[in-house]
Amino acid sequence: MTALLQLTARPMTPPPLWGSFHILFLVLGAIAALIFSRLAAGCGERGARRIYLTVFVILAAGEIYKQLFSYYIVMKGSYDWWIFPFQLCSMPIYLTPLAAFLPDGRARRTICTFLMDFSLLGAIATLAYPAGIMREYLALTLHGFLWHIVLLFLGLFILMHGDADLSARGFFRTLPLFGLCCALAELFNCLFHSRGEINMFYISPFEISTQPVFSDIDRILSRPAGIALYLLAAAAGAGLLHFLAGRCSRHAGRTRK
Repeated sequence: MTALLQLTARPMTPPPLWGSFHILFLVLGAIAALIFSRLAAGCGERGARRIYLTVFVILAAGEIYKQLFSYYIVMKGSYDWWIFPFQLCSMPIYLTPLAAFLPDGRARRTICTFLMDFSLLGAIATLAYPAGIMREYLALTLHGFLWHIVLLFLGLFILMHGDADLSARGFFRTLPLFGLCCALAELFNCLFHSRGEINMFYISPFEISTQPVFSDIDRILSRPAGIALYLLAAAAGAGLLHFLAGRCSRHAGRTRK
């Protein structure tokens, strides 16, 4: 296993924010996500379910590779709890199979709406500020960028295909799911913090936030205040994207008419 992974273990100096590497992947990734989501938007229901399943397979395979690479190459046989796969941007691994197999109804539509809102939020935020995914190995850096480009595609596809509930009620129905994911993330933070650094959803009470602005809030106001404001900001950001998606959809509908 180690020998196979070593074939892809090309070291690199983490590229600077807003350098040529960052800008290239940001621009080309956004264009690719927009083009492919537009091309895929015309598929029927069966086609959409296949796309959700394909996204799951791509993300799951990428996550397995990342976990193995980190364990064998980066950490030399010990586990890095910091990359435990339960961040907000990891949620499509667990939810795309439900979008693929659940029957049509409120539950599936809520899941698709959550995937649209929070996948777009995570993709845009990370691609705009990718400090956490630009690593000391080319393979890990490419994994981080490609992962979030896939999330950008997923969010745009759901919007264009019409699987999300774009009403205000549709967004509010995603909040209990967001709350459940946050609660599970905090449970993992509390259960595993003694085994190493872990900060799922960046809300661990044992770790200062690594996110810009919120790390300062933690130091100035306290960690609990920082966690609360971070979660409110995430929900507000997803809500803003949901509102903009609704406006874009209505504008597109008027244009087609």
